[in-house]
Amino acid sequence: KAIIKGMSRDNLSAYMDETLTPAYSLILSKCLNYSDDAVNYYKENYDYDPDEANRLLDEAGWKDSDGDGIREYNGKNLSYKAECPTGWSDWNATLEIVAAAGKNIGINIETYFPEAANFNTDYSTGNFEITMQSGPGTSVANPYMRCRFFMSSDYNDLEVNFSGNFGHYQNDRVDEILAAIPHETDDAKLKDYYTELSKIMLEECPCVPLMYRPQVF
Repeated sequence: KAIIKGMSRDNLSAYMDETLTPAYSLILSKCLNYSDDAVNYYKENYDYDPDEANRLLDEAGWKDSDGDGIREYNGKNLSYKAECPTGWSDWNATLEIVAAAGKNIGINIETYFPEAANFNTDYSTGNFEITMQSGPGTSVANPYMRCRFFMSSDYNDLEVNFSGNFGHYQNDRVDEILAAIPHETDDAKLKDYYTELSKIMLEECPCVPLMYRPQVF
């Protein structure tokens, strides 16, 4: 949550062209089940607020006691390695922005850009701390597979996992919603389900939306 609040979407927008836009929700605005409620929830509760980010970290006991700019707890630095493949220029630039945002609130986020094959091995075997991912393409009518990709516990027992939810996130309510969506025909109820999934994502942070990208250039 602190990283989300410490990261300005204006910084992300600065290098984007007309094909890229900052993301605030799992659901794109062009999807039938999109709701402004999810985006408004983000902006009301998780918009750029470095003071609140610092407060959250202070409250959790992470303090910069030695003055080196990095917070620590019981002698352990608050440090992460964030990775995506080398040469993926938009992804590389995005993670550098995330790293800079972390530094501003006392979190040491080191970027790591391995060859794609090594990156694939890392995320599929759970050998990562922060990984950048692109969810499956979503049709205008159905963002369901994107939500499954990032939040379903169905993938958690896979020893080698190329399918989704690489951090092994598990939430019973999320699984309940994902099980109900394919059987639901009421558009208003579907919109409520997807909005709830977006809110849970922000509250529990199994993933953080950064940008919407075109599926095909």
